This record gives sequence, C-alpha cells and structure tokens, in this order.
Amino acid sequence: MSDQQVKKRLRQSGSQYRMQKQRRSEENSKQGSALLQFLKPANSNNKDQQQPKEHSQREEETEELENQDLDLELLQAETAGPDPDTENNPDILEISNLDITVFVEKVSTEGSFDAEDPALWPTIINEDLRQTLVKKGFRQIKNFEYPSNEKKRRFNERFFIRRTPNGEMVPRKWLMYSVSADSLFCFCCKLFSNESTSWTKRGFDDWTHTSTALEKHEKNQKHFKAFGDWKDLELRLKTNSTLDHINQKIRDEQVAYWRNVLRRIFSVVRFLGVQNLAFLGKSHKIFTPGNGNFLKTIELLGQFDDITKEHLRRSASKETSVHYLGPTIQNEIISVLKELILKNIIDRLLVAKYYGMIVDCTPDKSHQEQMSMILRFVDITEASPGVPAQVKICEHFVGFLVVDRSDAMSLLAVIKQHLETLKIPLEDMRGQGYDNGANMSGRHNGVQKRIQDLNPRALFVPCNAHSLNLVLNDAASCCVAVVSFFGIIQALYVFFSSSTKRWQVLLQFVPNLTLKPLSETRWESRIDAIKPLRYQLENVYDALQHLANDETLVGPNGTKTRADAFALATNIAKFNFICSLVLWQNVLFEINVTSKILQRVETDLSQATKPLDRTKQFLVNLRSDEGFAGVIATGKELAE
Repeated sequence: MSDQQVKKRLRQSGSQYRMQKQRRSEENSKQGSALLQFLKPANSNNKDQQQPKEHSQREEETEELENQDLDLELLQAETAGPDPDTENNPDILEISNLDITVFVEKVSTEGSFDAEDPALWPTIINEDLRQTLVKKGFRQIKNFEYPSNEKKRRFNERFFIRRTPNGEMVPRKWLMYSVSADSLFCFCCKLFSNESTSWTKRGFDDWTHTSTALEKHEKNQKHFKAFGDWKDLELRLKTNSTLDHINQKIRDEQVAYWRNVLRRIFSVVRFLGVQNLAFLGKSHKIFTPGNGNFLKTIELLGQFDDITKEHLRRSASKETSVHYLGPTIQNEIISVLKELILKNIIDRLLVAKYYGMIVDCTPDKSHQEQMSMILRFVDITEASPGVPAQVKICEHFVGFLVVDRSDAMSLLAVIKQHLETLKIPLEDMRGQGYDNGANMSGRHNGVQKRIQDLNPRALFVPCNAHSLNLVLNDAASCCVAVVSFFGIIQALYVFFSSSTKRWQVLLQFVPNLTLKPLSETRWESRIDAIKPLRYQLENVYDALQHLANDETLVGPNGTKTRADAFALATNIAKFNFICSLVLWQNVLFEINVTSKILQRVETDLSQATKPLDRTKQFLVNLRSDEGFAGVIATGKELAE
C-alpha cells in the first residue's frame, strides 16, 4: 500500500477545529526559533530535554499501514571511519604567537550548526544551506549507546550496512541517526525531496520493523531521484561548476580577506598588551593626530603590508562600514585573548593537579579594594625526540577580584567563588601564602585558618619577604636616631628636587649616582637612596656648601635656600650621620639581596632558609664589638 493511501478523516467538531488551529499556531511559533537552533544547536544529548514528538493523524495512520506485516532482517555490523572531508573543515582560524594560540571565528556563512543531527535542522532549507550541508557532509553516529524505547527496542549500527542478495556489503551513506530525536533520517530526501514522510520530518523510530522499512525506502523512486540530485550537486561543488560558483568564489575571497585582516588586528592587540602600552588616544579615527597607539600601529603596518593598506583605504574612503578598528572590537579582542591565556593556564594547572595560592589586597587609584590572585604549580613538559623532559615551577596571575569587605569571611567567599568560576578544586590546594595581616594570616579566624578547615592539606606559609620587611621597619621605627637619619636623607632629596636650579648644581658636583627618594613600603629598597650618599658624600657636601655660600641667592626664597643648604651640610658632616650611613648601607644591602632571593619564582622552602640564615648571622656579627669597630673605622675613613 502506498504512502498516499490513508484512512478517511472524520469531520471535526468546532472545538476540535479550534484546538487544531491552536496547535498549528504553537507549531508555527516554535519554527520561529528554528534558525537559532541551526546556528547554535543544543549540546546536550539527554532525551529528557527534547521536545515531545508530534505525530499528525495522517502520519500516524500512514506509519500504521506501512509497518504492517514487516519482518526484521539480520545485518552484519561494520564500523566506518569519519569522513575526511568533515575532519579537514575547521571552523576556526589559528594564529600562533609566543605563548598561546589565538582562534578567530571564520567570517563565513557556514555557521556552527550540527550537521550530524538532522532533527535540529531548520524546517525550511534554502539553497545556501543545502549547498553548505552537502559540502560539509556528515558523519554517521557509530560506537554509540543507542537508547531503548518503551518496547525495549533500539537502533543498531548494523543498519548502516545493506547486504545484497549475492552477499556483498554496501554502506547506506544516506542514512543518518539523530541523537537528539533517537530516530533515522534520509540525508538526500531531507535536502532534495518535497515529500512529507517520517524520513524527512520527524524521523523514523519504529525499531521493530527497521530492516524492512529501510529496504522499502531504498526502492522508492523519489528516494532514487533525491539521491541522484545529492550526488550531482556534490560533484558540481567539488568541480566548482555550480550555477553560483562565481559568487561562491567571491565569497571565499572575502572570507580569506577578513581572516587576514583579523589576524593582523589580533597581532597588534597582542603586541600592545605584551608591551603594556595604552590603546586609545584622543581620537578614534584613522589618519588623525592623537588617535592612540593601536591605530598608529595599524597605520604603520599599512605602509609595508598590502592587506592592511587595502583595509585602511576601504575604511578611510567609507567603502565599508565594518573595519574592526574601533574601541569596542579592541576590548572584545582583549577579552578573547584573556580567556585563551587563562584557559591555557588552567589546563596546565589541572594537568599538574596540585597547586599553591598567593593572594594580596590593595586599593587602586579609584579607592576600590582589589584582590590579586596568583596560582603556583609545577609544569612538566614531556620529552620529545631530541628534547629532554623539563620540570618548571610556574606562577601565573589569574585576575583581580573586587572586594567590598575586608573581613576573613568575605575574603574567603570571594576566593572560593573565583576558584569555582575557574573550575579549580579547592581540595587540590596544597599551599597558601599571604601577608601578615590578621584577616589573612590569623591563627583562629584568618582566611588561612578557614581554608585549612575546608582542606587540611592547604598548608599556610607567610610571605617571608614581607615578614623580613616588617622586621626591618619595626626595628628602625623604634630608634629616634634612625628616624632622624632617614629624615635627613629624605630632606636632601626634597631640597634638590624641588628646584631645577638646585638640581643642576647637584649634577655639577655629583656626575654619577643621583639622589633618590625613600620608599615608604619596601624598606630594603631604601638602599637606592643611601647608595649615592655612601659613595659620593663629599660631592653632595660640596654642592650644599656651594648653595649656602651663593651670594646671588637673595630675597626671602634665596635666604631660605642658603639656610636650608647650610643646615643640611652641617647634618651630613656629623660623625653620627656618617656612621649611620655606613651601618645602614651594609644592613640594607644584605637584606635587599635576601629579599630578592625570596621573591624568585623558582625559590622553594629549603632554598629560602639559606639566605635567611646568612642574614641572621650577618646581623649577629654586626652587633658584636668587632662589627661595631668595623663600622667606626669605615666612618672615620669616609669622614676624612
């Protein structure tokens, strides 16, 4: 019995007619989002998330007549590999750089639809989509756990093979299995046939009579015609002999053009980011003064690169309104690069499994408290021919986190949320390091204690460099003579730097090292302010004497300058100041070396103890009579 032979419909009542009209309206509204499914198919294969199949009365009756007296035929299974044409058809463009691989989306009409699931294709297939599907091809779903229906029947991949009467095995290349609908479709009939059957609409899923239904469909004349149209279009696409092959060629040229443009724009953005240079200027237009580093770099590249030159010509002449040079696309590219870099870091961390976390908080210029997070792990590179395996300790910054409150509970919540966002298990943390603030390092209620309550293996190690800096700061702040000594050094810098004339006088007497200001936070860095005085004290003294004796300085400002210069010269000439200069130069030099070692990425706990022991022994020796006598002797030589 043919597919057109169906039972005669009964006349519907008014209520049935209205219900049918409502269902038809709902179906039309569902088809409105079919194109979105074509562009962005669902990733889940769970049948519980699928929409229920709707069988019209005509289709159900037709299927009932088709499936009568059907027998199941046994077929041999054969596994076929994926279609090489689909494997060599990437949907992304690869741009290599120093550390990462940047992927730029293709500027094409192929989209990101799932060509292997016909149930997700749009209801109306136009010519462009038909050509795209034929050119892209599909891969038959094999080695898959096919679900069973309510009759405990399910599809078997052996149906992808047809056995001829002489025993020859012929693959059914037109047969498609839909994972989302758990049904079979005919690829060629769905694309080239106007016939409305289960093979083209909702899919065939009567697994009890699959064999005979397949054999019957293969002998259908409309299937033969659709199969021929499929192969004919496939051949014409391969030989570029379609009616619109010229338009296709133009489109391919435009795709290649925009890929090259985006490749160059990505490279410029990456270059500016690596060099930590600002992007924007006062203007956002090309070939205008003050339009920022990004556009100026593009203009420079256009002087030597034909593709960039052509792109700038099109943009300047208003030939195209799409140029990808505005601030919005710059921010989007920066975000893409950020996500790729972050993904690379997280992937390597997950391979290493265990990691340590370093966190610190500081306010920015807008007075917003921000937490910086650094993850530390061991990166192992496997050996390759001619290249031995490498083991490297890595520390990577993974983001600034906005902090509204600085109590331990709030900080812990921010840390946990960010780790969950990055999909990094907290239970794999094996170390945590913070400064000595009570909210971070507190033994009872600090962040480190709360994390150890969640993961006892996350051992806390305070920042040794920060602890050393605090020891030095507390030791110096408790002594009046030391506070006075550093006050004189800061006063010297302020005195000379507040006037260009006085600074020129300083340069005349001090040709090498110039005066530096004191660091307010990093005490070991104060050696940079002491070093010019330690080795050029006589030159600085002569510069002060020159200003104090300069009779051309008249008036209230001139008199004050001469008085300040005389007072400073008197202070640095005192033997107490000279001995303090020698003492603190030795102390800060030793501590600065130790601090730099502690801050190295490759320094581990065992390596950190050696410089700390050496610094401790140095301070012990300096407090002895011999050490003090050495400072006095060096001070006398400097005073002479």
